[in-house]
Amino acid sequence: MRSIRCSLSAISQAGEIESGERLEAISFHLGSTRLTIGMVASFGQEAEYGRDCSGRYLNNGLEYGTTP
Repeated sequence: MRSIRCSLSAISQAGEIESGERLEAISFHLGSTRLTIGMVASFGQEAEYGRDCSGRYLNNGLEYGTTP
């Protein structure tokens, strides 16, 4: 499996998971600023949508994996 990780090493707080139908995202807030990292995916339901990928939430971002 190949993976891509998008994480923020300078963030000490846990992100807020914001998932929806075929959307996986995590947001971080600092004052009035909001940063969201996301992708079109459905973690745990890959076969249902015919995809060869998976992913998971990290405390400070997302990790996405796919088979070559």
